[in-house]
Amino acid sequence: YIAEKVAEIKDISLKELAEITNDNAVKIFGSL
Repeated sequence: YIAEKVAEIKDISLKELAEITNDNAVKIFGSL
């Protein structure tokens, strides 16, 4: 739900948001 709202506010798709979130997680934690 929160992800949907963030995507709505930033005017990007949920798929794009998921990719960005995943990329950020990889940067922070390294590849799991």
